[in-house]
Amino acid sequence: MYDPAKTARWCREAAEQGQSDSQCCLGYMLQDGVGVKKSEVEAMRWFKLGAALGHPQGQCGLAMGLLRRSNRARKNDAEAVRYLRKAANQGLKDAQVSLDHLRQSGRGFA
Repeated sequence: MYDPAKTARWCREAAEQGQSDSQCCLGYMLQDGVGVKKSEVEAMRWFKLGAALGHPQGQCGLAMGLLRRSNRARKNDAEAVRYLRKAANQGLKDAQVSLDHLRQSGRGFA
């Protein structure tokens, strides 16, 4: 039977050892509060680590977090677009769609 808390523990252990898939997985678990206490700050830390290793899910997760943080001020939009482009160039469909939405709205493309 699926145990989210156990999955999160295994994911964290692998993430702490530098495994980028696990870093991104843990980021999403923290973002959504699945098996762990919800924490956008800690999720962003793990997304950033995954993104630094070139993982498209990490790049996309980091970009979306930056966009959520700058929803009104839009101060992080250009940085978010940079990460989305990296993920989109690796074929990540979610990043491609998000990038298209931002382009249509003019966010991050000043």
